[in-house]
Amino acid sequence: MRKLAAAAIAAAMMIAALGTAAQAESTSVNGTGSYERLVVNNGNKNLVFKIHAPGGKCDIKYIRVEFRDRDGTRYQVDAGCYPGPVWAASLVRGGNIIDCEGFSLKYNATSSVWTNTIPRSCLNRLGGAIKVTESYVDDYSPNINEVPATR
Repeated sequence: MRKLAAAAIAAAMMIAALGTAAQAESTSVNGTGSYERLVVNNGNKNLVFKIHAPGGKCDIKYIRVEFRDRDGTRYQVDAGCYPGPVWAASLVRGGNIIDCEGFSLKYNATSSVWTNTIPRSCLNRLGGAIKVTESYVDDYSPNINEVPATR
């Protein structure tokens, strides 16, 4: 009986310790203009943004998603078409580009969705709960193409 109680206590302690990590949570926010929706999947291993907007490398001018945690740790995803035309996507913290193996930003033309995957291992000091504070897509039109902040 003592072994069973000890195992139960150990399991409860492990669950409590994992409770501070990112929770597999998903939220969706509707946008304006050609930026239809942002879906955020805040997983334990990856943070994934699904940006429902027009695209294709250099078919749009710029994408930005800024996010933070409760204590103010901030990151942003920047992607754009630069002279050449050269498409570049990066993860940025405090003005510094983070070298992150596994970081990707891909466009699916069939569903008109950009999928941005960021491994949690690249998000140093970012807490489990996050909030997207700003997100927009510049598709060369004069329209505002953004989504409001998430909860």
